[in-house]
Formats: sequence, structure tokens, C-alpha cells
Amino acid sequence: MHILIIGGGGVVGQKLAHSLAKRCELRGQAISKITLADIADPAMVDAPFEVACVACDISQPDSVEAILGADIDVIYHLAAIVSAHAEEDFDAGLSIN
Repeated sequence: MHILIIGGGGVVGQKLAHSLAKRCELRGQAISKITLADIADPAMVDAPFEVACVACDISQPDSVEAILGADIDVIYHLAAIVSAHAEEDFDAGLSIN
């Protein structure tokens, strides 16, 4: 099973990745790969399967298409702009959140 975590460099994304790396399975299926995608390269997670870290700006359609081209079974969308930044830049907050 290949899992994509969008926002994989954030606090929640990293916690999820570490948890999945310890479990090695999801819904009874073995995990073969996790791809962590974030605006900046996410921190690597130690796991007994392949972990890929990729930079992806989800406000850019071409960037999203590039990460969705892989054979992905599960997507966790955890990317977000926190409220203060979203209020300062409404368009960015709307496109990301």
C-alpha cells in the first residue's frame, strides 16, 4: 500500500507518518511506501519500507499533478495555513485550506 501525506512536514503529518511507520500496516494491508509532500522538503521518517520526501506547493496544479501521478492507495490531506496567516493572505488561505 502506498500512502501519500500532503502536509507531511507539519506537526500532524509527521506524527501520522511516525505512527504508520511503527504500525507498518493500515486496515490490515502492509504499507510498502509513504510519500511525504509539503511546501518544503519534509523531514525523513525512519521506516522498514520506502519513504519519499517531496516538495509540493498544493496551490499550484502542476505541483499537485506531479505527486498524484504515482500509484497511490490512500491520501491524507493535512496541509493548511494557520488562521493568522490565512487572514493576512486570504487568497492563499482559500486555495490551501
